[in-house]
Amino acid sequence: MSTRNHATLVLIGLLLALPTAAAAQSSPAPPRVSFGAGIGVAVPAYEDMNATPPAWEADVRLALTKHLLFEGVIGEWRHSETHVSHNLPASGGVIGRLEETTTRRERTMQANLLATGTQGRVRFSGGGGIGFLQYHRQFRQELTECSPQVSCGAHESPFSSSSTTVQGVGGIDVRLVGGLAAYGQVRLTIPVPDPSGGGVRFMTGVRWGFGK
Repeated sequence: MSTRNHATLVLIGLLLALPTAAAAQSSPAPPRVSFGAGIGVAVPAYEDMNATPPAWEADVRLALTKHLLFEGVIGEWRHSETHVSHNLPASGGVIGRLEETTTRRERTMQANLLATGTQGRVRFSGGGGIGFLQYHRQFRQELTECSPQVSCGAHESPFSSSSTTVQGVGGIDVRLVGGLAAYGQVRLTIPVPDPSGGGVRFMTGVRWGFGK
């Protein structure tokens, strides 16, 4: 496991410990239902990818008890990168222009149980659960401006996979006014068949809660 993932596990562990401390205080019950939406960055753990693409997420949380929440969440990131080369020798001729584009997309759907508690205007939440991950990669190679000895054209190679996941999440909500809060959180997703995949998302957004 990479240094980045070790650091993330430590961070998740610290965030998971916060609700336990907060729960020992005399804190109000969480909203019965809340909806959240956020944006941030993903840090994928794929060896052939070195990028931090933008990500989005949307969630709904239901209060089961004063200190326990159920969360359903969907999130996604996309990333595309293109490399262009010129005047490449091939088959006794020359490829004038070679363009290679790789597009990746990862979508996750998760169900989590979160411990929660408050200190003042700040609510701490942390926990984990199981989920489902869909990954798609599309590779396109296009040859143009070729000499007569070389056959130009385009080639595409798609790849898709899906797997069950386990995940951890920890974060804080800061109440702004009424049922509206701003949040920041970290999500760690680990595919069950291949723990070296998945990755981490650092997210921030707003959450609206109602009902007691």
